[in-house]
Amino acid sequence: MNKDVSLDVINHSIQNSILHAMPGGIFIYRADTHDILYANDRFLAMLGYDSLEALTQSRGHTFDDILSAADKERVFLEIEHQLRQSLIGFVDFKAITKQGPLRYMEIFCRTTTLPDYGHVIVAFAVDAGAKYLTYSIDRLTALPGQRRFLEYAAKWFKLASMNPASPPIVILYFNLCHFKSYNIHFGLDAGDALLLHMAETLRECFPNDFIARFSDDHFVVLTYDIDLQNRVIDAHKKLLSMYMRSPLEVKIGIYQVEDLSITPSKACDLAKLACDSIKDRLDVFLCEYTAKVQHAVLIRDYVIDHLDEAFSKGYIQVYYQPVIRSITKTLCGLEALARWIDPVYGFLKPSEFIPALENTRQLYQLDLYILEEVCKRLRACLDDGIPVVPISINLSRMDFLTCDIFTEVERRTQKYRIPHHLLCIEITESMFVQNAREIRIILDHFREVGYQVWMDDFGSGYSSLNALKDYHFDELKIDMDFLSNFTQRSKDIIQSTIHMSKKIGIRTLAEGVETEEQFRFLRDIGCEKIQGYFFGKPLPFDEMKAHILLQHIDVETEELTAYYEKAGDMDFTTDESLAIVETMEDGKLYFRFASPAYQDVLASVGAPTTRDSEARLNMPESPIRKKIARLLSHVYDSDQPYAITYTIDDQYLWLKVQKIAQLGKRFLMRCKLLNITRNAIQIEQMKVNGLEKDLYDLYHAIVINDLDRGTCQPVVFCRDYHKFHPGHTYCYRTAMRAFGYLSIQKEDRPRYERFMDADTISDRLSAHGGTLSEYFRTLTPNGFVWCQHVFIAIPDTNCRIFLHTVKPAAPNNLAMEKGLVKLYNEIKKDW
Repeated sequence: MNKDVSLDVINHSIQNSILHAMPGGIFIYRADTHDILYANDRFLAMLGYDSLEALTQSRGHTFDDILSAADKERVFLEIEHQLRQSLIGFVDFKAITKQGPLRYMEIFCRTTTLPDYGHVIVAFAVDAGAKYLTYSIDRLTALPGQRRFLEYAAKWFKLASMNPASPPIVILYFNLCHFKSYNIHFGLDAGDALLLHMAETLRECFPNDFIARFSDDHFVVLTYDIDLQNRVIDAHKKLLSMYMRSPLEVKIGIYQVEDLSITPSKACDLAKLACDSIKDRLDVFLCEYTAKVQHAVLIRDYVIDHLDEAFSKGYIQVYYQPVIRSITKTLCGLEALARWIDPVYGFLKPSEFIPALENTRQLYQLDLYILEEVCKRLRACLDDGIPVVPISINLSRMDFLTCDIFTEVERRTQKYRIPHHLLCIEITESMFVQNAREIRIILDHFREVGYQVWMDDFGSGYSSLNALKDYHFDELKIDMDFLSNFTQRSKDIIQSTIHMSKKIGIRTLAEGVETEEQFRFLRDIGCEKIQGYFFGKPLPFDEMKAHILLQHIDVETEELTAYYEKAGDMDFTTDESLAIVETMEDGKLYFRFASPAYQDVLASVGAPTTRDSEARLNMPESPIRKKIARLLSHVYDSDQPYAITYTIDDQYLWLKVQKIAQLGKRFLMRCKLLNITRNAIQIEQMKVNGLEKDLYDLYHAIVINDLDRGTCQPVVFCRDYHKFHPGHTYCYRTAMRAFGYLSIQKEDRPRYERFMDADTISDRLSAHGGTLSEYFRTLTPNGFVWCQHVFIAIPDTNCRIFLHTVKPAAPNNLAMEKGLVKLYNEIKKDW
């Protein structure tokens, strides 16, 4: 730089205390070559330099050299445009600092003429650390706010309109979903730290772009459509790693500015609409504003403006979808759903009008309208003697925030005299994000006066288990959509959910069931109710009623509901041989459920399906039916279990039955069936295959005893008992006395001798249904442990031939084990 008189004059005129006291910096550059002629200390410090010479040696001697590559063309075009119109405006850019990172700056420019230099630009520079502390700056993240963003975007739009060759401008709208829930769970400080992290991540991913925080967890980026998809995907990955351990998700809306005359505010709204359109979808994080999204906007505006008209003219109707009990295929409920059939737009989907009403706080009007229509329908059916089932209605979070929802529901049920048990309240987990305590009080009040409260869409959100912990529900509606791929893994998840629900006393309903495979699976794991297109889509009431009649689906009464719910309390997810059998008024038996193990036993005696077994049991001349009838005569009159042993095709079967519910002459029974003979064959095969150790892990001894002959023959005996060998025959009294001396702990021997008394065994077995059980401390390879000794009478022997089994038992389960029989045994073929 020449040290001539002109520069001395410049230095003398501008280096004074006033300029040094200014919060920004001053620099002067030539209009033609962009050479920097002067920079004050403040401006140099903003870039990290202590002198203009240091800046020149490091970056170069022109203004261009300190601009980021993305800003160079735009900055000079905008400065030229402003100066040509005699404006004192600002220009934004990112400057390259000595340390490397870009620094956001704004400059205000004027032009003048200096001797020897011609036209020069005098620029006053302000950085975010100065200006934004007082003007539209977010204090937490130090990003521009919404007002500042819109002002800047307006200038950018205008500049782009003057340069047709510039790349398309794009607005990115970022929404951090479930952020309020994050604050509730982790605290406000953690929430602020998360927002700071998000701001830094966006700065890193969009270093040359204009970023702002509009409000709360909403961020906006103004950028060019240059390699945009890769940049956005990279940003999402980095944000995902930031919150992967929390119930958060970032949704991104994109709006490409095609018409630069659009206002920045409207452009941001369109980007936000694209973002909002996917906020409830777990499979999508990015959406671009398109004609489809635009149509959704038109529908939204139309819905908001025409809600009252839709009510008054009946455009909104109530459709009813059947709820079917899985074990009987009877109608046990209905769900009331809103449908909007519009004269202009036709059939509107709930996803098209419900979010619009929720966002404008009008959804409560729709829910109360549906409630009113449902109560009218129930009252008409009750007055006409038409069978009714409980109807579930959906209440939204806005219902609890915008009105006294309990009073509104009560007012309508009292007006139409509707019993509370005929209305079920469905809510979703989004209810619990805010005002959790108040909502819990209202829900408890609903339950206290007799309404059922259901949790809808269980499994589709993030905090379902927390809701189960903190709130009381009568029923879970499991959303099948979140398990659309019906794989073994998804089946395991559903089965675990059903098992958990039964354990904590909550009933289950699966919605979205569409196939026979899904229905059978859900029924077999104990899901009590089914809803979906497999049994019927939502229809107007009269059409729904006609569909039910056409499908020959019976309607449950209130008494039948209580009756069948006793079976629903049972856990079907068992490896044991379990069946639920119902006896109807005509005395016929029907299987409502049979576990795989139970069906396997049926197949072993020539009944491949439960239908085949039903046919055999319901044949009047069947000898099996007569035996079963005698057994059931005892079961009907008692809540105690009864057991019998009988034969089919030379195979011995053991059946245990217990009544679980009764309604007049109808009975529901829990059944357990074992094939003694086949188990013996399996045990023999185990020995042949050298798998005796597995058998010993189950039983220490299995012995066949014949009191008439006075003999005993071990089938299985623990290898440590060398005195007794399987296949050999011994004197019953001598062998049992020796076994007691060798294997029973001394303190238990008197009880053991009374239990083994040959003179009284037959009478005791007869008195106890063919089974006796007692516990003694018995010698095993692990020393003396509590073992269960069980006598099982062989049928048609007057309890003179019986099996004696010995197996280990956990001391803390003795009470539960009492009276239960595990029949893994061997019976000689020549019996």
